[in-house]
Amino acid sequence: KPGFEGMGLIGYDNGRKKYTSIWACSMGTGICTGLGAADESGKKFTFHTKSYCPMEKKVVKGREEVRLESDNKVVMESYVIDDEGKETKVMKIVTVRKNGDTE
Repeated sequence: KPGFEGMGLIGYDNGRKKYTSIWACSMGTGICTGLGAADESGKKFTFHTKSYCPMEKKVVKGREEVRLESDNKVVMESYVIDDEGKETKVMKIVTVRKNGDTE
């Protein structure tokens, strides 16, 4: 049985003056897109996302937070936002560079 696989990209859109993100994974067939900004430290990025939910047959809004916790550790948390504005965490991924110090 294959495990979970996913890939995300973050870049800066000079035209929009915003950070952009895309995310795709083995849990679905769609691609999640987002627009966002970095905080003053440049180590925390917050994206407002949209993706199509085939179960609900509609576009679902969300929020994604990416934190650069060290040179070797990145944490990504993803939330869906319901029609009343309530956020529910749906994913947390912690990546650590192989043989890297997390401090």
